[in-house]
Amino acid sequence: ATGLAALAFGGIATAATLVIVAAYGLPGAEPAAAVGLVPLVGAVACGLLATRKPWSAVAAFAVTGLIYASLAVGPAQLLVARGNTLPGFVRRLHDDEAPRLGTYKIASPNVVFYAADRVTPIGDRDVAAIGDFLRSHADAVLLVPERHLPEIEAALPEGHGVIDRTRPAFRTSDVVAIGRTAASHDRTASAPEVIR
Repeated sequence: ATGLAALAFGGIATAATLVIVAAYGLPGAEPAAAVGLVPLVGAVACGLLATRKPWSAVAAFAVTGLIYASLAVGPAQLLVARGNTLPGFVRRLHDDEAPRLGTYKIASPNVVFYAADRVTPIGDRDVAAIGDFLRSHADAVLLVPERHLPEIEAALPEGHGVIDRTRPAFRTSDVVAIGRTAASHDRTASAPEVIR
């Protein structure tokens, strides 16, 4: 009885956690909460079978665990992962332009993992390096939390600005991508690149 109560509680806890998590930073993950019904239904089935067919109850318990695990690491995990927009955002930037990526006040190892490429972290005490990084290559892109944008605006080279943005999971503000704006690309498209 204690084991079946724990199984049912696990289902309820899973569903409640996913609903709360979706409300506080993983939009679109709400359907994943349905996976919590599996342990709940399994506990009821096991309870009904336990007094009449104990071995069937054991089999139902095992099947419940297998179904729950399969759904949790499969469809439910995919729904939860879609709520975090930063991985797709970094991959899209990288695939579209193949830029040199840099970060300012963002965990660079995460961006390195999402981009599967080298990323240049710029320290928060080295704002001047932001301009150098953005001028280093025509396709250089810097990822910055939007709330830190005012402290680096003066360091941005002419023709650079926000080119894209996203709201990562559990963040209260957007992450913006800073690079050459479309107007800047148009002005420099016919001019040869000067390397100094």
